[in-house]
Amino acid sequence: MKYILVLGDSHTSVFNYCNYKSDCFYFDVLSIPGASASGCLNPGRKVDIVNTFHRKIMGQKYDYILVMLGEKDCGFGIWNKKIKNDIPIEESLKKSVNTLFEFVEKNLLGLYKPQEIIIAGVMLPALGNFISEKYIGKRALINADKMERTNITLIYNLMLRQRCQQMDLKYMDITNSILDGKKRLVNEYFLKSDKYDFHLNDSKTSEFWLKEIEKLR
Repeated sequence: MKYILVLGDSHTSVFNYCNYKSDCFYFDVLSIPGASASGCLNPGRKVDIVNTFHRKIMGQKYDYILVMLGEKDCGFGIWNKKIKNDIPIEESLKKSVNTLFEFVEKNLLGLYKPQEIIIAGVMLPALGNFISEKYIGKRALINADKMERTNITLIYNLMLRQRCQQMDLKYMDITNSILDGKKRLVNEYFLKSDKYDFHLNDSKTSEFWLKEIEKLR
């Protein structure tokens, strides 16, 4: 049995589901809803990611530590910065990725070997186009359609993969398993029945995460 500490946003719930499917891995999941990669070094924010994660990291040693952050950045944050402050998308992407790996360098390396650190790619966008703020809150303010958000997510994941290669960290995502090759969007089979939920279906995606984890052993 390999024990894996999972740190991330609400999308990490899929690893709780994985615990019911695997006899080889146990995932200890610390999920912070609303956490973002760009905010993971700012203790003064409403969501105190860095200190919450740090306390968990220092608690005990695991076989691996997995970080999953960035969906809020790709699905809302970078677009909001473009609208409010006219910050270019490319600049926000780079800053988000740089902040995430700065968190890794400051909080994980030294406690864990590079090969014991796993960065998980961002889930593909689930929300459709131009949904009312009544149902999805501030995300409705973003004028990017699902295709644009998907393309940015793919670029972001590529940047994560490249940085992991540079730092000798492990990287995984399930994009190839859930992407509709014709539409170039997430396959609707993996969506939840609630069309206003920006998470994918844990029961339908968990097997792919387990397969990716197995490849990293």
